[in-house]
Amino acid sequence: MPDLAESMNKGYYTLLTEKVNYKVLAVIPPALAVLMLLIVAVKGIELGIDFKGGTWIEVLTANEISSETEDAITQSLIAAGFSDVKTYVGWDVGSRQNKITVATTSVVEKEEVSPILMPYIGELLDSDMATASLAEKPSADLQDRLSSILKQRIDLSYDGGVLTIIALEIDEESLESALSYATNTVIDVTVTEKNFNSRTVGPTLGKTFREQGFKAIFAAYILITIVVFIAFRSFIPSFAVLQAAICDPIIAFGCMALLGIPLEPATLAALLMLIGYSVDSDVLITSRTLKRRGYSVNENIDSAMNTGLFMTGTTIIVMIVMIIVSSTLTQIITLYNIAVVLLLGLIADLMTTWFTNAGILRWYLEVPGGRKIFK
Repeated sequence: MPDLAESMNKGYYTLLTEKVNYKVLAVIPPALAVLMLLIVAVKGIELGIDFKGGTWIEVLTANEISSETEDAITQSLIAAGFSDVKTYVGWDVGSRQNKITVATTSVVEKEEVSPILMPYIGELLDSDMATASLAEKPSADLQDRLSSILKQRIDLSYDGGVLTIIALEIDEESLESALSYATNTVIDVTVTEKNFNSRTVGPTLGKTFREQGFKAIFAAYILITIVVFIAFRSFIPSFAVLQAAICDPIIAFGCMALLGIPLEPATLAALLMLIGYSVDSDVLITSRTLKRRGYSVNENIDSAMNTGLFMTGTTIIVMIVMIIVSSTLTQIITLYNIAVVLLLGLIADLMTTWFTNAGILRWYLEVPGGRKIFK
C-alpha cells in the first residue's frame, strides 16, 4: 500500500523516467528530426500551385459527381496536355452543391478547360447571369443606365426576345427593380449564379512566393532566438526551448513528405503557427523549472507537465475534429492539410517538450557543479 500511495503522488514525468532513463528519452526527438530530414532529402516535398506555378480551378454543380466521373475528368485533362493534374470532389456548404476542384501545374485559361469540363458539369459561368423575356429590343443606353443604378459594370445582350445580363454579382430583386425603372415595364428575371472560379500563378511569381515564405520563417527564428535569450539569459535553457521550435516543424515537414501534403501558403502558415506553439509550451516548462523554488527538478517538471498536457491535449482534440469535419462534411482540402500538419506537429511537440527539453533542463540543474534545486 505505501508503494501504491507513493506512486499515486508522483507526476507523469517522474513515473515515465522511472521506466526509461531521461537521457534516452531526450535523444528520441532529435533523432526523429534527423530521420525526417533524410526522408525529405530522398523523397522531396510537393509544392502547391502558389509556390510552383499553375492553375487552380473550382466548379460548383448540381450534378452528381461519381468516382467514375472524377476519373474521367482527370483523364480528359491529362489527355488535353495538362501537367500534374489532381482532382478533388467535395461539397460546398454555402451553395449546397457538389464541388470539383482541379489543380494543375499548367497555366491554362477558362477557354481551354471549358470544353473538357462542360460535358460532365454543364455551363461554366465566372460571373452571375440573369435572363429575362423582352418583347422588343431595349434602348441602346439601357446597359449604361443599369450599370449606373446597380453601381457595377454589366454586360448586356439581346437575342430572340431574351435579354441576357452578366455581372460579377447580381441580386435578383435589385435587378428587377432597376429593369422596371429603366424600361417602365414590370420584368421578371431568372438569375444563375456563377459556378466557376480559377486562379493562375506563373512559375516566376510562384518562386517569389516561395522565397518570401522561407524568409518569413527565417525572420521568425531570428526574432524568437533573440526573445528567448533575453528572457532566460543562459545558453542551455535557451537552447532547450529553441530545439523544440526547430525539431517540431522538421518532424511535421517530414510527415508532409510521407503523406504527400503539399507545401503551400496554408501549410507554411501552419508550420509558422507550430513554431509559436512550440516556444509557448517550452517557455512554460523552462520558466516553471528554473524559477519555482522549494521543489525538486522532477516536481517542477511534473507540475508544468500537468498544465502543458492539458493545453496540448485540448488543441490536439480540436485538430482531430477539424480533420474529421474537413474530410467528411465540408471536404475542404486546404483546411484538412492545415489540421493534419498542426496535429502531427503537436504530437511531435509532446516529445520535444517533455522528452528533450525536460531532459536538458534536468541535466543542466543536476550535473555536478551545475545549478541545483532541491526540496
